[in-house]
Amino acid sequence: MEILDDKFKWAKDNDKVIDLLSDDDTDDDTDDDVPLSWLQHKAHGRMPDGGVPDVFKLIRNTKLKELKFALRHGLVDINAVDKYGDTPVLSAVWDGYTEALQVLLATGVDPKQADWHGRTPVYIAAKIGRTEELQVLIAAGADLNKADNNGWTPVWIAAQEGQAEALKVLLAAGADPNQANKRGKTPAFIAAQKGHMEALKVLLAAEADPNQADKYGNTPVHMAAQGGHTEALKVLLAAGADPKQADIHGFTPVYIAAQLGHTQALKILLAAGADPKQATKRGCITPVCIAAERGHVEALKVLLAAGADPKQANKYGWTPVLGAVVNGHTKALQVLLAAGADPNQVDNDGVTPVFIAAREGCTESLKVLIEAGGRPDHRCDNGTTPAMECVPYLRSSNKRKRDATVESLECLRVAAMKRARHDCVACPQCRKKGPRDRAHVVFARVSCPVCLGDKDKGMVMACGHVVCEGCLKQLKRV
Repeated sequence: MEILDDKFKWAKDNDKVIDLLSDDDTDDDTDDDVPLSWLQHKAHGRMPDGGVPDVFKLIRNTKLKELKFALRHGLVDINAVDKYGDTPVLSAVWDGYTEALQVLLATGVDPKQADWHGRTPVYIAAKIGRTEELQVLIAAGADLNKADNNGWTPVWIAAQEGQAEALKVLLAAGADPNQANKRGKTPAFIAAQKGHMEALKVLLAAEADPNQADKYGNTPVHMAAQGGHTEALKVLLAAGADPKQADIHGFTPVYIAAQLGHTQALKILLAAGADPKQATKRGCITPVCIAAERGHVEALKVLLAAGADPKQANKYGWTPVLGAVVNGHTKALQVLLAAGADPNQVDNDGVTPVFIAAREGCTESLKVLIEAGGRPDHRCDNGTTPAMECVPYLRSSNKRKRDATVESLECLRVAAMKRARHDCVACPQCRKKGPRDRAHVVFARVSCPVCLGDKDKGMVMACGHVVCEGCLKQLKRV
């Protein structure tokens, strides 16, 4: 029967609609109520389902015969867009309706048409792993490298979602495995970040670059180290990835693994030749320093065993010991001291770890430092001692801080008394004992009774006798 030129102008009587259905061969084994209701809506110029075109209803309800009927007679708009921005082709891909997709593409629908977010049918098929729909779209000439509004290509989104089979189909059809998004992140980058092993293997087999960095200089190895994905690290390093490559701030994969405490990742990177001493550009912070600050004891042990320097300071003179002390990581401090760290090493302001431990009220760390030889009476560049730094905190409104300060002061007092007793020397003239560091300087020409030499500067001992500075240092403890 003749169809009117205007596809939305239909007979207003139901008899004519029924005649159309009965004349078409698509009504076999089909529920007549659905197409009849649908055509009645069309005949009166109204849309069912809140304004959604009927083509979407037919696709979502898998009404293939009705869809063929509608397409043959031009009853539906094949380029329609629903309220979500999807076209009929996109809807067929989302629903995994391969037969409907083939029917739509046979009518000449553009397989490259995207939704409001720039997502093409190929993109959606790759995202949800619809390999059959992917093959149909590829055969219809779909663009495999067209990115969405974020710069994500079908390969990129398949890598993010871990759709290894979809990746195989795309890459076999010629998709680019190295096309990055707007931030320079490649498919291999995102696969390593998410820990999708199979997807990563497929990409590397397709010659994806394991060293291609994003705009911040981060590589897939950085991302695998960040997530602690040890298997991904092994695969990347076996493919030729550089374990020493740093980002724009100088952060290496080893630094990131140390920062997050990923011990196994650290072992893999160090075994591959990564440098445990390589510092960042800003601040010159080493992996050991950041591991100490975060209290990652096992990571510290791995780094120190690989040859990292426990005394290496940043550009402000901040050592790993200071980092462990200021954050209260006593176990990390013990590991560093056992590895040869200096408990009296000062920063650029002359501040020692003992000074920091006393100020922060870290009594456990303070005891460990003093036991390892830390000086309780050391003065920093402004002349302040650890005890002097503690005094203002006695007036703190925080009871916990006041109690910690009292405990720190008591610890310093005991350590000072012990040190004074252990550093006593006998006067070479009267043999009276006195602390070596309590000797006062006298700027007058004196004759030293020990070396019998005349000196311009003498040291007055506790007993009142004067010796030269050199002889005082050589006197043995008693």
